[in-house]
Amino acid sequence: MTIAHTLGQALPRPARRFLQPKWHKLRDYVLFRQRLKGRLYRDRTIGEWVAVRTLDGRDLAVPVRSYRQFRRYYQFGRQGDRDVVFAWMRRIDDCEMFYDIGSSNGFEGFLVNHLWGCKIAFVEPFTPSVETILKTIVLQDRGKLDDFEVVQAGCDEKMDHCKLYMHHGPIPGANRNSVGKPESYDRGGRQTQPVLCHQWLMTVSLDGLHDTLGLPQPTHVKIDVDGFENHVMVGAKRLLAERQVRSWAIELNGDENRNSVTATMRDAGYEVVAEWEHYPGSEHYSGDAIFVRDDLVEEYRERMARSLPDIQEQQPKS
Repeated sequence: MTIAHTLGQALPRPARRFLQPKWHKLRDYVLFRQRLKGRLYRDRTIGEWVAVRTLDGRDLAVPVRSYRQFRRYYQFGRQGDRDVVFAWMRRIDDCEMFYDIGSSNGFEGFLVNHLWGCKIAFVEPFTPSVETILKTIVLQDRGKLDDFEVVQAGCDEKMDHCKLYMHHGPIPGANRNSVGKPESYDRGGRQTQPVLCHQWLMTVSLDGLHDTLGLPQPTHVKIDVDGFENHVMVGAKRLLAERQVRSWAIELNGDENRNSVTATMRDAGYEVVAEWEHYPGSEHYSGDAIFVRDDLVEEYRERMARSLPDIQEQQPKS
């Protein structure tokens, strides 16, 4: 136990409840300054606090519209050798067009652009997250404006419309939302969770982003949709068949989803080169997998090995 925890236990419960979140905020800010040499400032153009930290030798600034967003940026990439997605992003120097599906605050897409100068398509349904992405674009160099496409939509099997169900208030940094089918999400679905509000919005498919909206075909794709990934992959038949994508980072939730998506990728000629199970031993599987086109597997294993000390430890279990 820390000294702060010990002292907290000595306080009356009301005082502890009042002081504990303030202590956590202060602690994270101090560590952000000390460990990452980060800084905060108020930007008048976007009307928000902005956090700046150095990633691969250059500063990357993002708005932090809530403590939740600040904490995520402070923790971004700090999982060490386990975080195969962060390692993957730092090694895709052949990236030309990056699809960030389920962008949330957009950290992954902005990091890839920051590192490799490629074009990014953010696909995110949640209005506060889209606003954060737009504010982050404003913080980038003016010459980068054409690097970013923002699509406010849920990613599903086809181009359509549906309701976005929000299981919390529309708060910056929150991310528990269901696109049309609450029963299809992680841990058995979200159909029993309260819905505070809902919104009609467009749904897009991975194929439709190019075929209908005219976005460039992706060379790399990241998907993080909390158990909805099987529906997303149904809408990627042409993309898989044409094999334009060199590598994918997909969060997999639940054994059924994991097996289904892995089989789909294998049939299309993509192989898992690294995987990180988030909660080993948990009843509900959750993890990240890096899928690479079969003709690039050895090359990408070498790339990943430069970020992960022992790539064999990241291989999927048989």
